[in-house]
Amino acid sequence: MLKKQKESKTDKKSNTARGIVPTVRRIWAYLADQRSLLILVLLMVVASSALALLGPFLIGWGIDEYFAAESTDGFIWLLVGLGVVYGLHSLTLWLQSYWMIGIAQKTVYTMRKQLFAHFHRLSIDFFNKRQHGELMSRVTNDIENVSATLNSSVIQIFSSVLTLVGTLAVMVWLSPLLALVTMIIVPLMFMGMKWITSRTGRLYKEQQRRLGEMNGYIEETISGQKIIKSFSQEPKVIEEFRIKNKKLKESGYWAQTFTGFIPKLMNMLNNLSFTIVTAVGGYFALQGYVSIGTIVIFTEYSRQFTRPLNDLSNQFNTLLSAVAGADRVFDIIDTEEEAVDEKEAAPLRYINGKVEFKDVSFSYERRRYRS
Repeated sequence: MLKKQKESKTDKKSNTARGIVPTVRRIWAYLADQRSLLILVLLMVVASSALALLGPFLIGWGIDEYFAAESTDGFIWLLVGLGVVYGLHSLTLWLQSYWMIGIAQKTVYTMRKQLFAHFHRLSIDFFNKRQHGELMSRVTNDIENVSATLNSSVIQIFSSVLTLVGTLAVMVWLSPLLALVTMIIVPLMFMGMKWITSRTGRLYKEQQRRLGEMNGYIEETISGQKIIKSFSQEPKVIEEFRIKNKKLKESGYWAQTFTGFIPKLMNMLNNLSFTIVTAVGGYFALQGYVSIGTIVIFTEYSRQFTRPLNDLSNQFNTLLSAVAGADRVFDIIDTEEEAVDEKEAAPLRYINGKVEFKDVSFSYERRRYRS
């Protein structure tokens, strides 16, 4: 019959929140080794954000310049300019994604190598208290979560922040009144996001822990099939797996459910913002406060303003999942290594066929010696 493993103090410690900021700083330390590529990625993010703002501005300017004025002089050049802007925007998006994938893969390669090497420097007692499959889950699933986040979320977060700030600045420059109208929904967004993310962080950590437990149990049962069959323990093993699988299902269900609220909330507020900007902008246009082209720019910018908030909310949940995985990885890396020989230890010069232990004691845990 299989031996059940008790959850160690270290495992319990990893289940508590290490904190987002300290964990992100440790991940950033890995990224800092690739500064040159990171700088190129950030330059592409700045360029793509600027080009994304330039496109709608040119469209609104073109409406005022050509359609409202009923003039076609230079209209072809406007179309060419728009084509160049959106073409360069696509190119910058591709380059930043291409370079970031390389950065992410090198980062998780280093983390995985460091974690695997650290395993071989830990004591036998460490492995005696943990399921092997649960440890394997940290090398595979948890690091893969970090990889997925670095591949997309890092770029998306920087891009969303720049787009948000740039859009707001241009809107205030064009029409402070319409900019203020667009900002009405921001408090609603933050209130909704705060309520959702306050629950998803804990749920993602629980999901990762349950996944590690189930992987450990699967590894344990598959490697011990001969023992299970010898003692006819199949029904018991199946029932224990059913319980673990159910707990994983429940934690995953609630984590994904709360995460699923975010796109729905943002879509509703996005449509609300578009409706308000269109209605108020139409009134301002009739009163002669703004031009038709400005209204077109604002309707597009209102979507660009809420889209980064939506992206940030989605990426924040992905970041929470990566932090939960990184916490479990760093929990192993931070585990104290097995003690090596003391510097004062006397060297073994020769063996004469006789070994005598005198005043020797040993233990896997401190203060619990056996002699």
